[in-house]
Amino acid sequence: MRRNVSHHDRKKNGAAAVELAVCLPVVVLIAISGFEAAHFLHLKQTLTLAAYETAAAAGTTGKTEADALACGTMVLQSRETADATISISPSITAVTAPGTEITVTVSAPASSNSAGFCTFTAGTTVRCAVTVTRN
Repeated sequence: MRRNVSHHDRKKNGAAAVELAVCLPVVVLIAISGFEAAHFLHLKQTLTLAAYETAAAAGTTGKTEADALACGTMVLQSRETADATISISPSITAVTAPGTEITVTVSAPASSNSAGFCTFTAGTTVRCAVTVTRN
């Protein structure tokens, strides 16, 4: 037996195909954008944590700049952050006076730490700064 396919059914199928062709790219773009935004927020949180840990070590009496940088680098490596830089101002030594304000800045390019699907964050450098007083 042969099924009778009416002209109306063919129109419905055509409309569904057009709807899919229009909506699917939009839905995929939204999903990829969400994924990219999550990576960006994760990077920001990682840099904040690295800056905090570096500042905590730098603010401790007896610690040197190398000790503080090691703490921050450990955080960045554990979260596989690429091309990040840590700077401490002013430079500290084991005898830096208590009460000295120390600012730690951690930065990383968003493009090096992206999932690579989109270019929404291309050319953006994420920075985080924490200031502490040496104990």
